[in-house]
Amino acid sequence: MSTVLQQTITQAIMITGFVFMMMLIIEYLNVISRGVLQRGLRGGRWRQYVLAGFLGASPGCLGAFAVVSLYAHREVSLGAMVAAMVATSGDEAFVMLSMIPQQAPSVFILLFFIGIAAGFLTDIFFGKKASNRAACPTQFYLHEKNVCRCFPWGQLREQWTQCSLARGVLGTIVLLFLFGVVSGQLGPTAWNWIRVTLVILSSIALFIVSTVPEHFLDEHLWNHVLKTHVLRIFLWTFGALLLLYVLDGMGLEGDAGHAASPGTF
Repeated sequence: MSTVLQQTITQAIMITGFVFMMMLIIEYLNVISRGVLQRGLRGGRWRQYVLAGFLGASPGCLGAFAVVSLYAHREVSLGAMVAAMVATSGDEAFVMLSMIPQQAPSVFILLFFIGIAAGFLTDIFFGKKASNRAACPTQFYLHEKNVCRCFPWGQLREQWTQCSLARGVLGTIVLLFLFGVVSGQLGPTAWNWIRVTLVILSSIALFIVSTVPEHFLDEHLWNHVLKTHVLRIFLWTFGALLLLYVLDGMGLEGDAGHAASPGTF
């Protein structure tokens, strides 16, 4: 039982860490682009379904987790997230590409269109109710009167010599996550594209936390991303993975052990 809990917590930390990095980077890109990302996603629900379906159908789980980050910010609808989840094959996409390379693209395309249909139906029946219960009440933060200088070159040294609690905690979290990935304690134990991607994203997140001004750090990263979303994502992820382990132990879910194993993403 202790091994199951350890594996579940490790996997939950890895997934939560990845979603946290994605949310942090998306928040950063949205602010420095003055809302270009935000406005691009507001062009209509069908645009969201297509984008989410494409990200979901792309091999691996990274695209699906990116859609989760956007949904947590209320930038895509519940239907768009469902579209991504239905369309995704996860890491099994690489298995299909290696074993059935001729049929695999047809499967991905079929899942893409099924995901779009599922997302459309989800929003028809549950979209309004889900929107009222969304985790993030305010979407992305943009302050029109104050243009954010996200890389204040002349203040970088002062920001670290007078390091705030928020910068110290966030920097430590990202650094520990990066160390866990590099050492193999989090994510895949072998160097592959997943591990490399996690290292790159963690390095970008560390750069953002290290360079952004205090206003951005407090309002966008600390109060918004960390305090509003991270604990909730971890608890939901931990609960779902623990349930998969229980079902697998009862013999009710044949693939649950693989889906929740520490080496998968």
